Amino acid sequence: MKHLFRLLITFVSGVSALYFVFWVGGAILLALHLPLWLSTVMSLAAAAAVSRYVWIHTATFEPGLISSMVLGAFGTGGVGSPEGSSDPSSSCRARIKGHCSVSLLPDR
Repeated sequence: MKHLFRLLITFVSGVSALYFVFWVGGAILLALHLPLWLSTVMSLAAAAAVSRYVWIHTATFEPGLISSMVLGAFGTGGVGSPEGSSDPSSSCRARIKGHCSVSLLPDR
């Protein structure tokens, strides 16, 4: 069971790091007019680093403050990242009325 937990949290953390760095890094590279293939390289490196860190540090459950904080951040970010990137119109209040427009301006 412990091995399955380690594998699951490592996979989720690695995939979330991959997507986050790919999209945010790609946006930054686009703004700086740098080649976009760097986003793929950076995201693969970040995913490998996060996965390695999580795999190594979940082998022993030492109750260290920093270790617990970092593992909690990777685990929570891995679960929260797909939820945060879901379609914003799915939770739109105007959907009941039959139309939905997502706007950054407050409702009047």
